[in-house]
Amino acid sequence: LERLESNIEELAGDPVEEASTPLATEDQAASAADFDENLIGLVQLDGDFRDYVAPSHATQVFSSDDAERRRHFFDSLSFETTLEEELLEQMRTSESSAKVIEAGELIIGHIDETGYLSTGLDNIAATNFYDIEILKKALALIQKFEPAGMGAIDLRECLLIQLRLKGDEEKLAYKLVDKYLDDLSKNKIPYISRALNISSLNIYEAWEEIKNLQPRPGLSISSGNIQFVQAEVTVSKENGQFEIVVNRDYIPKIGISDHYMQLLESPDVSSEIKQYLREKIMNGKQLMKSLDQRQSTIEKITYVLLDKQIDFFEDGEDFLRPLTMGEVADIIGVHETTVSRAIANKYIETPHGLMPMRKFFSTGFKTEEGELLSTNSIKYKIQAMIAEEESAKPLSDQKLCDLLKVDGLEVARRTVAKYREELEIPSSHLRKSHN
Repeated sequence: LERLESNIEELAGDPVEEASTPLATEDQAASAADFDENLIGLVQLDGDFRDYVAPSHATQVFSSDDAERRRHFFDSLSFETTLEEELLEQMRTSESSAKVIEAGELIIGHIDETGYLSTGLDNIAATNFYDIEILKKALALIQKFEPAGMGAIDLRECLLIQLRLKGDEEKLAYKLVDKYLDDLSKNKIPYISRALNISSLNIYEAWEEIKNLQPRPGLSISSGNIQFVQAEVTVSKENGQFEIVVNRDYIPKIGISDHYMQLLESPDVSSEIKQYLREKIMNGKQLMKSLDQRQSTIEKITYVLLDKQIDFFEDGEDFLRPLTMGEVADIIGVHETTVSRAIANKYIETPHGLMPMRKFFSTGFKTEEGELLSTNSIKYKIQAMIAEEESAKPLSDQKLCDLLKVDGLEVARRTVAKYREELEIPSSHLRKSHN
């Protein structure tokens, strides 16, 4: 493949003309004919592209030193692996059934960058018509992956997974996390000491072990380098109408190298080499097609988001609606895992700022009036309530439940606590002590 200038036409031309050297077998000849039919339009490049490749390119000779430098260059390249890629690789190389692997890929699509499962298995099963038992098997497998602590629904489960993988289920640290994590966070060591009838010193020692665990294990995959975010797509409002523009600037325009196309036409090249070149050219063509499909999928997903989340685009984050990847997949006619992979680490520029595309997907709650609100909307409400609280009288999780109920939303106290922790907001006790 060659990278093309933006003003250069990619490819044009006629079918491949075979050299006079016959292929070894009839099967090879038939295979070559198939390749030739697919290569229509790929053989002859137009004049601009021929000018793009240096005239001496076809006869250029590479020394062994050149080859060594080239190999050293490519061996020196390094690429940062994302958490999703790391988990998918472990899932696909596990000795599990195809059903469990497929369910695991679906679950991994719901694991955020910190390593936590963003929605419960019941919701995943209900929205995707999956067998809950298969999902449980897949999740149990994921929770054995590295980094330790993957697929937890909250901090307590995350720490317990790490302790189990270390074989520490019989240790005091495991019991403290399982039964007394909230008390530990409030430094209620004397209370725990009396409840377990053990010395405070032992509890402090176990507490130090717990502090060495990773509360956000997924972040360990990141190299820590500064990551610059670039919007994949922009949604803006012009003359009262929303417009979608997919960012194609950073994706290189590529075409098949003229040098290898000339080799394919040359009568001096053997049939075996031509067969090899056909295969590589077809692979190149498939890559170009995949790049186009990638952008097309992102564009289709964005149109669905604009349709389903129009209230957000009009009025902001408080108006996000419940939406699952399965719903979007059904509308655009792909598998849910395709949607999950397409939006992974992708961002969208909106009238209300730059947002990760994954933020548009969540389960939700129904108000007393029958209005649907996403879990993200509930989080924003909780965040807004806490921002306006009196520093001397911070709102407890139960009080937040009561206030949400006034708005017609039945949200359990434990769910409120979970959302508060995901927002990285301390408990009311700790908020008060810091003010």
